[in-house]
Amino acid sequence: MFYHHLTILTHKIEHHSICILHETFQYTCQETDHQLKLEDGSLRIFLNTATEELDNLDQKLQAFYHYLQEGTAESPLTQEISSKIRTLKNNSLARRHYMTLALKMADIRYEGFEEGLEQGREQGAYQNKLETAKTMLSLGLPLDQIQLCTSLPLDVVQELAQTK
Repeated sequence: MFYHHLTILTHKIEHHSICILHETFQYTCQETDHQLKLEDGSLRIFLNTATEELDNLDQKLQAFYHYLQEGTAESPLTQEISSKIRTLKNNSLARRHYMTLALKMADIRYEGFEEGLEQGREQGAYQNKLETAKTMLSLGLPLDQIQLCTSLPLDVVQELAQTK
């Protein structure tokens, strides 16, 4: 229930027409490619609770911003959020479960990243073999020698020879 409310609230905040209220950030490469994003699943949203535009928000969002600014839970939603936070802070098993889950998610992302790298290496190696075979074909070398040097199946080398 708590996560459902927070998701809805986050959705409302992200799609609200008053842009000064929040800024969304993702990690990017600072040295070479500023467009390259760190795809670790993290997203940071900074909310400007000191803005004068709060009066233009609906009451639930106003209460949420007030809760963030003052720490006092006055609405049913912010009381529920505050209660869940207190429960989680006081429950060592829940904290441990959260950390374990976070570590598992990081492991899964890393494994997927490693798997993607391996697939990329394999595709690159295969592409390199194809390019080498094409070069050898252009030099007029026999198909069996090309197959032996590139380890490509003979039918692939024959197909390359026909499309040359």
